Amino acid sequence: QLIEPIHPLVLSESKPFEELKEQGLEYKEAFRQLNSYVREKGENIPPLVNIYMNLSPTMKTFGTAVNPDFGNVEETGILVTIADIYPDKKERHIEGDFGTKQ
Repeated sequence: QLIEPIHPLVLSESKPFEELKEQGLEYKEAFRQLNSYVREKGENIPPLVNIYMNLSPTMKTFGTAVNPDFGNVEETGILVTIADIYPDKKERHIEGDFGTKQ
């Protein structure tokens, strides 16, 4: 593992996520099931997490940490390889911002 949190967020329940990973589901189906589970618990997948999850098939996360020096906010390490970003997302978020084509 490249990095790990110094103050990791300890989850009381991660079993459903681990089960989805083991089932080998296609991304869209696994996401649908995960989203359904989260909603059953009265929660939502945060919008930015949702956006990052749909940005690239190779996006990686390195855990979530609690930052005690900044009001105990939760911070998640994410790595996105620019070359792997879906073309429509790249056009919208990168080329659209800089006005250039690669």
